[in-house]
Amino acid sequence: MSAIRSVSGQMGNCRSRKMLILPSGILLLFLVSACGLLGDSGVDRAELKWKQQSVSSYRIDVLEGSFWHAQTNTITIRNKQVVESSADCVPAPAEGGKCTVEAFDPDTYTVPGLFGTARTRSTSEQAKWMKITFDPTYGYPSQISYNNPDILDEE
Repeated sequence: MSAIRSVSGQMGNCRSRKMLILPSGILLLFLVSACGLLGDSGVDRAELKWKQQSVSSYRIDVLEGSFWHAQTNTITIRNKQVVESSADCVPAPAEGGKCTVEAFDPDTYTVPGLFGTARTRSTSEQAKWMKITFDPTYGYPSQISYNNPDILDEE
């Protein structure tokens, strides 16, 4: 199963409150596409860059979708704690025009959670089909792509 994850919001780094709202159009993809591999050291470097920003509060919208299901999970983090989460779904082709919001763990979709996903995927058996990129300014994962050519629709 493929999944598309997008991070969106408006850029703003409020130094006094150390708040960041991530920019629109950033995509994290688990999508059928031409992909490469980024080793764990790339994840470590990007995570260090993120941590050096000292961002403790932000809102992140993560669209995870595939042929089977599409859902946007919205998480608000204040002082490094999830304080709010919600989700909306969009009917995917296999859902026949109707969808149901699926339960999710909001911690999975925080920036540290996305780093965990990037690290796990980049060191797994599927790593040869992974491509991971990071935001050049803040370091958070901006794209995670997965393409196993032997599987029609991966997760």
